[in-house]
Amino acid sequence: GERRREAAVALREAAVRAARWRGESVAFPGLAERAGAGTASSGTPSATPTA
Repeated sequence: GERRREAAVALREAAVRAARWRGESVAFPGLAERAGAGTASSGTPSATPTA
């Protein structure tokens, strides 16, 4: 209940801060990498761990 709501708010705020800091956002980070599509690469580092 309440913890889940707080977690959702914190996640949303973190996503907004990240988008403002980078100047762009990604709707589904890591989706293109998981699908094996290399065409979606923008040359910027991903927040998704690759190791």
